[in-house]
Amino acid sequence: MLTLLPLSGQGINLALDENLLHSFCKLVQNAVAKSDWDFALNLPQTAAPAAEGQTPRTIN
Repeated sequence: MLTLLPLSGQGINLALDENLLHSFCKLVQNAVAKSDWDFALNLPQTAAPAAEGQTPRTIN
């Protein structure tokens, strides 16, 4: 869930799947890196990436 709220007034809630959420975060990180804001946007790591040679399992 991505929630964007202004200081006052209505906000927006967007339900994003994991792939879209990570893509959006990467887009924001790249924009911050190219700006002159003198700001580093580091997001917490929640899961270790899959080891090479292992295919992620899908549970239905």
